[in-house]
Amino acid sequence: MMSYAGTTATLNHEAVPLTGTLSALFEAKAQKCGNAIAVSHGTQSLSYRELDDRAERVACYLRSRGVRPETLVALAFERSLDMIACILGVLKAGAAYVPLDPRAPAERLRFMIDDASAKLLLTTEALAATLAPPCETACIDRGDLANWLGAPEVDVLRGTSESEAPTPQNLAYVIYTSGSSGRPKGVMVTHDNVVKLLHAAQARFDFTCDDVWTLFHSYAFDFSVWEIWGALLHGGRLVIVDDAVRISPPAFLELLERERVTVLNQTPSAFYALLAAEARRPLDASALRYVIFGGEGLDLARLQGWYDRHGDEGPALVNMYGITETTVHVTWIRLDTAMARSARGSLIGEPIPGWSVHLLDAAMEPTPDGEVGEIFVAGPGVAQGYVGRPDLTAERFLPCPFGSPGARMYRSGDLARRLPDGGLEYHGRADQQVKISGYRIELGEIERALETLPAVAQAAAATRDRAGETRLVAYLVPRDGATPPTARDLRTALSARLPDYMTPSDFVWLEALPLTINGKLDRVSLPVPWAPMDRSATTPQTSNADETLESRVSAVFSDYLGGEKLSEDLSFFEHGLKSIDLIKISGRLQECIDPDISVIMLLECGTISKLTSRIGDSRGINTYGVTVADRARQSKSALQRRRDERSRREP
Repeated sequence: MMSYAGTTATLNHEAVPLTGTLSALFEAKAQKCGNAIAVSHGTQSLSYRELDDRAERVACYLRSRGVRPETLVALAFERSLDMIACILGVLKAGAAYVPLDPRAPAERLRFMIDDASAKLLLTTEALAATLAPPCETACIDRGDLANWLGAPEVDVLRGTSESEAPTPQNLAYVIYTSGSSGRPKGVMVTHDNVVKLLHAAQARFDFTCDDVWTLFHSYAFDFSVWEIWGALLHGGRLVIVDDAVRISPPAFLELLERERVTVLNQTPSAFYALLAAEARRPLDASALRYVIFGGEGLDLARLQGWYDRHGDEGPALVNMYGITETTVHVTWIRLDTAMARSARGSLIGEPIPGWSVHLLDAAMEPTPDGEVGEIFVAGPGVAQGYVGRPDLTAERFLPCPFGSPGARMYRSGDLARRLPDGGLEYHGRADQQVKISGYRIELGEIERALETLPAVAQAAAATRDRAGETRLVAYLVPRDGATPPTARDLRTALSARLPDYMTPSDFVWLEALPLTINGKLDRVSLPVPWAPMDRSATTPQTSNADETLESRVSAVFSDYLGGEKLSEDLSFFEHGLKSIDLIKISGRLQECIDPDISVIMLLECGTISKLTSRIGDSRGINTYGVTVADRARQSKSALQRRRDERSRREP
């Protein structure tokens, strides 16, 4: 490993070839790029040559364990250089990787390993102890694999026989998404799917070896596929973003400037939080070339502040629509100031070259322009289907009647309409699947998890808007004689079954779930669990000396939640707040209380009372919310007033 010194080689621009495997194309790029930095993480980095060498060692070890093309190898890693080396090593061995985010519940991760019939789990010793996986395990920091990584080069770089080498049609990865039956489902994507996406994207972008990309998203989220291979197959540099930086917009802004990032990929939810921080301290965007959105619907009106500061001449803002089952991206549109000012719906533009989007009605007939239809996607990005789910694969991956014989299309469940200019406008979901912060969530999976709890007879999940954010709400009917658990107990119980982003923020107990006249759940009639927000209310900007610091901090939280008051000793997460909420609240606290308040401070403190104490300690503030110096001046003034009053009374 070598320390990153900011060196990037300048090479002739070449588009990603039309065909090949990801591993072979990377090897060719490594031969050209040599000592250019491939990936950096903090102060450490790997050159293309070093990354290729380390990945080859992983691949050789995997071959020795019987890993071959179409074998599935699970990966469980924190963000690190080794995470990237192991992804590449699995592909070099001809296998496909199954990424597991360590932040997800261990029970859910074990299900994915078992469901995929993974032959092996690559991980670290610490994570292996936590997971207790239902398959063989190899740790990069222990045993045979650790020895293999440190062995002399001559002992390991053996290459592969022609029969063992992967082909473009072999699987590259299996990423799990939420399932309506309560079971996550694994989407099977080939090398060819990814390579053709990147090749086609060059017709709309001009990515080069001089580009610097961030790996912002979880490697278990398919947006990461675009980030990783968009950087490495163009000879660029990939900057791994730590979790602490990801959830702190000011820190992330500093990273973008320090690393001279040129290609930034963001879900809209993440970018809105970044916008709030960037409005207070505008980003030096001189290096940034693209901001690419994906993962969920984009509210164009919320981009106006960015355009006010940077204009159309600044970094290009591009919105892309895509689905895991169609390999990350399907459509694209370059946005501009006029679009942001028009406050139109979520514009997703036109298909990237080679892809096609068909809008069909319930009878599978094309809808007229201007009318909403369901999105069906055809083209080289359509995945192979779902692992071990031939029934569901047949239901969602259909023969395409609009293309050449044998063509397939994916039924997305998303809605859109075609505009007069030929572009598409996104109109949300046709079923119960929702997207929050870029994650696809099946409400049915949450409901199944809730109904496994002893006190719950029936459950329904829905999304509700609160303070401008989409929040998950659970509606519960108790079993006969059962005492409804507290929200805190419910969250604790669900934490073993669901990842944080699928855990409801609010819980509402009902005598019965509302039904339609047909006896189906009437989701429209599910009550809103909080009072409507008073839109005339404004965030408090000032306070008088008699107002305590704690009350001022509480007022900011209350205003964000539309008037609801938080208990000062219960944790923020027990109140249903999530990381994205704390990011936005920290911005308001910076404006109203102290510019040094960070989201990290909120996470470390956890409650209003601890946060207040922390702020006071850092500023020399007493419990009345004024500095010690201010209180001394006020006391001196009060003493002088009493003296003056006595002197007037005395003869």
